[in-house]
Amino acid sequence: MGFFAGMFISAAAVTATAAEDIHVATPALASQITVEPAANPQQVVVSVLDPAGEPIRDLQPHDFVMARGIRKARVVEVEPLQASKATPINLVLVIDNSFSMQERGAIAPLLAALDGLLKDVRPIDNIHAVVFSDRR
Repeated sequence: MGFFAGMFISAAAVTATAAEDIHVATPALASQITVEPAANPQQVVVSVLDPAGEPIRDLQPHDFVMARGIRKARVVEVEPLQASKATPINLVLVIDNSFSMQERGAIAPLLAALDGLLKDVRPIDNIHAVVFSDRR
């Protein structure tokens, strides 16, 4: 799942024992959808990407059609994953700290990007950094 691409979908009338049982679609949008189970049996974690692989944001309940077999569900809530306190995000940062980064003048933009990213990290998220360097 892409970073912040996921969302919780809560539905009435469909309960699943596995995410494979649930079929989720966005009829009005060309999208790639991945469905994963959530702790609550009336919720699933859905990743919705456009054909280029970029996350589609700001989706609402009316954007989704959800079913299990021939039974259709009514989507009652869509919550962006980053807003949820229930699911931590595991993030691995691979950072190039070699001398060539300094030669290219890439250190300041890298630090600015990291600063922006770290402002969005919640206390329950897990971050690991792998740093490459020319030094031992």
